[in-house]
Amino acid sequence: TVAVQLRAHGSWAAWREIELSGVLQAEEIRLRAIPLRQMLVELQQQQRALSIRLLRSTLAGGRLAGQYILKDGERPQYLLDLDLTNADLAQLALAVPAWRDRPMQGEASASAHLLNLGPTRATMTGKGWVHAAGQQLGNLPLLDRLMRGMFGVLADRLGFSAFRTATITEVAGQWTLTQERVV
Repeated sequence: TVAVQLRAHGSWAAWREIELSGVLQAEEIRLRAIPLRQMLVELQQQQRALSIRLLRSTLAGGRLAGQYILKDGERPQYLLDLDLTNADLAQLALAVPAWRDRPMQGEASASAHLLNLGPTRATMTGKGWVHAAGQQLGNLPLLDRLMRGMFGVLADRLGFSAFRTATITEVAGQWTLTQERVV
C-alpha cells in the first residue's frame, strides 16, 4: 500500500518552477529487488531546489534514513546523505540477488555523505563509514572487492579463496571520495 499527499502550486509545463510539498508513505517498495519497508518520505520543492527526506524506512530489519537535495540551475548541485543502522546481514544477503549464494550472519551499519557542487562527476566529494559484526563476513562482496583492490594480482596468486574461509567476525572502515577516487 502506498499513500501520497501532494500539494503543488504552479504549472506542470514548467515543472522545475513548481512549488510543492508532500508526504509518501509505503508499506513496501522494492528497489532492484531490495525491499524497503515502512517508508515515510517528505518531498518539497521551492525556488528550483528539490528536497527528498527519507524520514523512516526499514532495510533488512535495520533503520534507513537520509536526504537528497538537488538545486537546479546553470550548475546543478546535489547532496545525498544516507544512514543505515543495524541491518541484518542474513536478510540483506537474501534480498540482494548478487549476494544470495553468500551466506553471512550479523549486523551492519553504514553512513554515506556525497556532495556535488559542480557540473561533472569529477567535482563530487564524499565520505562515509561502514561497520559489520557477525559470522562469515568474508562472504561480503564489498570485502572481496576491497581485498582485490588492495592486493590485486597478488591476492589471486596467493589463493584469494582463503579470505572467504577465514574467520572474519568484524569489519570496519572509513572512506573518502575526491577527484573520482575512493580512498
